[in-house]
Amino acid sequence: MARELQKGILYVLKLEDPAGGTVPPFYKIGITTGTLDKRINILQTGNPYKIVPHHTMEVEGAEFVERHLHRLYSSKRRILEWFEFTSEEIEEVIEVAKDYAQQFSDLVVEIRSLDQKHSNGINISSTPEVLDLHKEALRLEGLKTKLELEQSIIKSRLLSLVGTSRGIPGIVRVSIYKGITSFKMVELRKNEPEVYDKYLTKVEFSQRMKLSGKSKPSDFKQLFEEKKAAATLIKKVEVSDVGSDKIERDTSSVELHEKYIQFIEEIGKIKIDLDLVKMKLKSHCGENSGIDDVCTYIREDKKKFDREKFEADHPHLVKKYTTTGSDRRVVLVSKSRAY
Repeated sequence: MARELQKGILYVLKLEDPAGGTVPPFYKIGITTGTLDKRINILQTGNPYKIVPHHTMEVEGAEFVERHLHRLYSSKRRILEWFEFTSEEIEEVIEVAKDYAQQFSDLVVEIRSLDQKHSNGINISSTPEVLDLHKEALRLEGLKTKLELEQSIIKSRLLSLVGTSRGIPGIVRVSIYKGITSFKMVELRKNEPEVYDKYLTKVEFSQRMKLSGKSKPSDFKQLFEEKKAAATLIKKVEVSDVGSDKIERDTSSVELHEKYIQFIEEIGKIKIDLDLVKMKLKSHCGENSGIDDVCTYIREDKKKFDREKFEADHPHLVKKYTTTGSDRRVVLVSKSRAY
């Protein structure tokens, strides 16, 4: 979470027509840690309209706030970070952003500091306040898991419509990618343990938090079975069978897509509340490694494989454990509605 908790500038950009004509009601919600002018210059390339600032604010946890806004207004997203709002709606968005920034500010500063400190190996006892936070965190996690299962079912139904086509314009995109060249680290560790251990010399700081008692997808038996059943509807398609035609959008695919995007918003709202509760639990942990039967909050140095030195010393092993996979068919459902 360290990166998303950094201070930055949250901005809202709008379009203007130098000739004074009408422009689309599109606004870009983004962040930068540099100068806004430089960011606008990059975005301006190829855009027929002039991009100008509508509102800016310096906030703690800029990426954190930006991400929540993107989730919250998923149904308004048209492409990338550009959203369609009326003039009244964008002012409401700005007020929501201010509210988030104010709500999280002090806590973000505290957690940013705690995330960078080694935990002390001690677990502390819970308090009534902590138990209430834990109960709320589990409720939110359960609700998030349930909605993610429902969203997955909708996604499978959308993917089942694609067949051997190149997708559905604005809804599902089918791409063909060349096979990935990858290094089989797991096989190296299994077959050459002494060599692997020799290069565990790099030290990297890591932090992770884990809630106790969190629900699993399989806990929601009916939805879990529905998800598995929906997945069987998706036809396995070889790369060589992919055609060039796309399937036209129809009422059914549009309705499914709208539901999919709505789930992004609903899940996003839950994540906002969940992230806040988790940060409060981290605050209660302080420098301790966790709270009994509530959570762990481990911050420690971990050994990491020195890939660069290994490759320099053992080119023959690099060749032995490097493989290139077959071309891949990748199918993605759009998280925005550009039609």
